[in-house]
Formats: sequence, C-alpha cells, structure tokens
Amino acid sequence: MIAIDFAGAPPVIHQTLHIYREGAQPQAALAHAAQALAWRRFERRGEGSLRRALENYPAASFQRLYVEQSLEHLQAHHVGWVLGQCLRLLTVEGVLVVRCPDLKALCQLVATNRLTEPLYEMASLPVTALDLLFGHRAQIARGDAGVLRRSGFTEGLLIATLRHHGFRTVRSVTRPSAPHFDLWALASKAERCAEQMAGLIARYLPPCQRHSF
Repeated sequence: MIAIDFAGAPPVIHQTLHIYREGAQPQAALAHAAQALAWRRFERRGEGSLRRALENYPAASFQRLYVEQSLEHLQAHHVGWVLGQCLRLLTVEGVLVVRCPDLKALCQLVATNRLTEPLYEMASLPVTALDLLFGHRAQIARGDAGVLRRSGFTEGLLIATLRHHGFRTVRSVTRPSAPHFDLWALASKAERCAEQMAGLIARYLPPCQRHSF
C-alpha cells in the first residue's frame, strides 16, 4: 500500500512539498521542507493514494517541489503523470528539484566488474551497484517491495524528460562517486537565464563535481 501523511489542511502558496519514498532518509539540505508526502510504491495503473494526494492540491499551490529518490521507483509510464502533476502544482515562478540514481555512473561500475562490490553502507548494510540499479536486495528479501526500482535516468534523459513534460529551463548536477552515485536536476516552470539558475542551484542543490549548463 501507499502511505500518505497530510499534516493538516492542504498547504497554501509559498510552501514546499517534499515527495520521497517512505523509509528513505531525506537529504539534510531538504529538511526544511514544509510538508512530506511519503509513499512506498506507485499503483500499477496510476490509481491509489499517491494520485488522490497529488490531485487533492489545487493548481499553483507551491513555489518548490522536491522529488527525492522517487522517480526511479515508478514504472516509466507513470513518471510522466507525476511530472505533469508537479508542473500543475507549481506557481508560475516555481521550481522542481529531482534527485535520482545516476545510471551512467552505475554502468561504469558494471563495466569494470564492480557490480557486487560493496560501495558504502546504509543502515549497517552494504550497498552495491546491483542494489542501486534494481533495489536493495536485502530489503527486498525482507519483503519491502517498495525499494524495487522500475525506472532509471542518465543526466541527459532526465533533462529531456523534464523538458518534454513542460519545464522551460532545466539544469543538472552530478555526484558520480561514493557514497552518492546520484544526479540532481533543477527544473523551472518559467524561462530563466543562466545567472538566475546558478543562484537557484547554489540555494537548492548540494555541492557537486559538475554542473551542466
């Protein structure tokens, strides 16, 4: 089942909505998020609590949306629906922050025969490239199907997907080494210049090895 946590009434404009997989540890940089919508898995046909929750909010409710460690758990045909809802929920000047695994970095590990090499530990459990690609095997073995990963992105694909679903200006950053192996995107609903995007990246994204402009 999908777990939804509403802290009171639907938020008003200027607040933040943070979407992340239940049980995940949100980045400290996102800890100021005003609301959290936690979920285990997306219903196969796009039905259920996540759909009702997102549709419950009126258009242009938020200035910021964080979608962290979430898109990779959706089936590919559900990713577009979620991004469409994100676009609807943002104000005209709103921004979306996305964090997901970096498939390019993970595939480089696979290509060098490091598929099952422990890369770092999470909750005292070793994490491998295989876990990051498909879902943590130990958690799956314990019955947590919510960690299964059904989609994936390279930096280029994530940027193209966000633009395809209506975001006008998109920039990305990567952290292709342990303990991260992730990529981040900052997507603006409105057109913004490079200087404006650089300021937003400094404010909302973590320090990283490379920025794409």
